[in-house]
Amino acid sequence: MKHLASVIAFLTLLASLSGCSLGDPRLSVFQGNFSFGSGDFQSATVSYLRALPAEGFADIIYYNLGNVYYALGETSAAADAWDEAAASPRRAVQFAVFFNRGVMMYE
Repeated sequence: MKHLASVIAFLTLLASLSGCSLGDPRLSVFQGNFSFGSGDFQSATVSYLRALPAEGFADIIYYNLGNVYYALGETSAAADAWDEAAASPRRAVQFAVFFNRGVMMYE
């Protein structure tokens, strides 16, 4: 656990030195992704919502929010968030949304 805390501190420092300020939405998305991976869905949701007002990242943030909602069993909320993300001009985001929708429909 001590090693994990050191890695997190290092990555946060690295992000701050690479031009990501504390108000930068990329840092909030990074924190949300880390929280999601750790199973802390509440912190992940808060981090994503904190980043949402930023322009240019809404598609990625909605995709990630959909993943959190889906992990919590909130399929309707997940579908709504993925609907927002599906309007993305980024093909990678569109692919990820449609893939996750397929998995949800299969289940």
